[in-house]
Amino acid sequence: MSDGLDPAISRLLMDLSDRLATIESAQLEAELVEAERSSVGITERLTSSLGAKMHVVMQGGHSADGVLQDVSATWARLERAQAHHVFVAIAKIAVIKGLGRASHTHREVDIRRSWGHVLRRCGAQGVRVRICSAQREITGRVLGVGKDVVDLELDDGSRAAVVLDQIETLDTWGLAS
Repeated sequence: MSDGLDPAISRLLMDLSDRLATIESAQLEAELVEAERSSVGITERLTSSLGAKMHVVMQGGHSADGVLQDVSATWARLERAQAHHVFVAIAKIAVIKGLGRASHTHREVDIRRSWGHVLRRCGAQGVRVRICSAQREITGRVLGVGKDVVDLELDDGSRAAVVLDQIETLDTWGLAS
């Protein structure tokens, strides 16, 4: 050999060099996977889980079961039964069972579809709703939606206003797409 090393030592050094390169490559791949995973948020994971059966527990203790049908930037819609949907506030979710990993397929989430958007549809269609917050549960029909509040006519005929960012879940019956 031109480098003056014993051939056995030279093979050993090459083998060690190959092993080190393999280990470094595996470590780099693991770091890249972890970096990608840490950049994925709950909205992306929900979007990748469309069609999955889920059990969601909210911060206030309310829970909802159903098949994930739709995701916006602020809520996820579960179908509980035919024409019975529950919208859950993504920011108020404590635990989700049935959530898959994010896929590499990127889907756009329409940020315009807020609570106001859904509640205005409920009001226009005259559907009955149940709104749950950490403190209270009320049922009625939507009278109007402002910038940060929804006005309801309750089942007993009285009226109430609910601050939108306090909503944890919104149940609807008969809401058309």
